[in-house]
Amino acid sequence: MIKLASAYRYDVCGQVLYFSDEVCVIDFGIRAYAEEPKQVVEVGEWLRGRIHLGIDEFSYFETFKNYPRMPNLFYRFHVGSILLETTPWIRNKYPQYPNYKERDQTKEGFVAVARTDAFKDDDGNADYILQCQLIEDAR
Repeated sequence: MIKLASAYRYDVCGQVLYFSDEVCVIDFGIRAYAEEPKQVVEVGEWLRGRIHLGIDEFSYFETFKNYPRMPNLFYRFHVGSILLETTPWIRNKYPQYPNYKERDQTKEGFVAVARTDAFKDDDGNADYILQCQLIEDAR
């Protein structure tokens, strides 16, 4: 089960397919992973919660896919449109972390763009929403 909560945050209910100290994989209609799980869970267990869903193949492709019994997490999809996040940044919310910044969720905004340019958009801090259609399932 997956339900859009806001932008790229989703409420999900899924089954644990893989667990180690480094990574946990759950299936909630699509398969996704979280690095450095914060709690120990059992394979087969069901979890419910809010997640931030993003595309980041680097850790998986470079490391996790080579773990024994790691599920396949590759999907083929068609990108229909791309939205660049324009939500303003809030700085210095935590004085002990002078470089910390986060988005002001009360002023959330997005603008359509033709392509991503994460090194230039939003001064190298770009976040995008890819509106996609699944072409091929990873299973």
